[in-house]
Amino acid sequence: MQKITHTAVGVILFLVSAVSQAVTLQNGDVLFFTTVAGSQVSGVGAGDQIFDSAGLEAQNGLAIGSTQPTVPDIDQLWTSSVVGVQGYHRTTSSVDVLSASTLDFSGWVMSLGGTDDYAFGAQQGVANYTFDGTNFTVDYHWDANTYNGGVGLGSLSVTVYDLHLAGTVVPVPAAVWLFGSGLLGLIGIARRNKA
Repeated sequence: MQKITHTAVGVILFLVSAVSQAVTLQNGDVLFFTTVAGSQVSGVGAGDQIFDSAGLEAQNGLAIGSTQPTVPDIDQLWTSSVVGVQGYHRTTSSVDVLSASTLDFSGWVMSLGGTDDYAFGAQQGVANYTFDGTNFTVDYHWDANTYNGGVGLGSLSVTVYDLHLAGTVVPVPAAVWLFGSGLLGLIGIARRNKA
């Protein structure tokens, strides 16, 4: 009876641990987003104040804990709706989990037309996220008036940049291995107790 109790307690603790980790993003998690879920980037240019936006779709997704220069690309190449320039996103440093609701976005860069790099993460490096164990949202806001002395970035002089990503998370592979090894361990304990 005591052995069965110990095994049951072990299983409960393991499951509680797995569930508690599920609602916080982990290094190795990959965020896949689609335009269907409303993922988009928008910005406002200085001068004529043209509002421009584009729908975003993941190519390889945003990998937590990794730097993603241009390969593997985070998103599919997209075209802005007003100016018509093409762009994509990359990182110059890894996107790391800061807390249960924030990500380190200090290395977040938007590239336009193959030449302009808008280093939006350089001054305001924190993005907010939600995660329910399967689905996520990421929201990031940059405003030149707050973070760059009112000076816009790039040849389009972007003064306001907003990013919204929504989609599903592919869990960190290590968690799968941990779950599998834990399960095998419990099976081994049960067999040993039977013998």
